[in-house]
Amino acid sequence: MNETYAQNAAGAPAGAAGQLVHELGARAASMQRLTAREREVAALVAVGCVNKQVADRLGMAQRTVEAHLRSIFAKLGVDRRAAVAFLYARTLPEPAPREAESVGRPAEQIGRVA
Repeated sequence: MNETYAQNAAGAPAGAAGQLVHELGARAASMQRLTAREREVAALVAVGCVNKQVADRLGMAQRTVEAHLRSIFAKLGVDRRAAVAFLYARTLPEPAPREAESVGRPAEQIGRVA
């Protein structure tokens, strides 16, 4: 059995893809090093807000948003807003599975006794 097959069989990606996945996982874990305010900025960036929108929503100056972004980029080891959004998304919990009985039913009927 060759080494690449062994890595794939064990569930871990092989080669450059495996290295990239490992690196992104480590960077996503570094999201925990952000301050609470930096995480708020990252969350708004992740949903596509521009600096002015982030500033307005958080009640701060655009220059303050820019300073937070510089700090976020440095802590995460990235240089693009899209990377911040990607890493932020990787830290979100998995959505809870939908209950079988609610699947296919209109929202207004969910929770009603049939």
